[in-house]
Amino acid sequence: MFLDAVLNKRYGNPGADVMTVLAGLDDVDAIFSDFVAVLEDIIGTEKTSADARIHEDWRRTRIKAVQVAIITVTGTYNTALSSYFISKDMFPGLVEVSWI
Repeated sequence: MFLDAVLNKRYGNPGADVMTVLAGLDDVDAIFSDFVAVLEDIIGTEKTSADARIHEDWRRTRIKAVQVAIITVTGTYNTALSSYFISKDMFPGLVEVSWI
């Protein structure tokens, strides 16, 4: 919800303005690298559990991570921030999540 609100706003300089709002200009590289790595880890990691409640919670978490990734990529289209996703291979995890 927060990312959706931030990324849907019209900015004069979308790349720098979004970076400033989300990470500040000084630490943007480290913060966005970690942010995308965490999303990649969540989307790509299947956790199995005999407890159906834990399995369902993890499934919802993975789906939310996919939604956050989509919102971030579409909201940062044509800015330097979308480049953080280019080097990541989330496809296997996305396919797996789509079967959940």
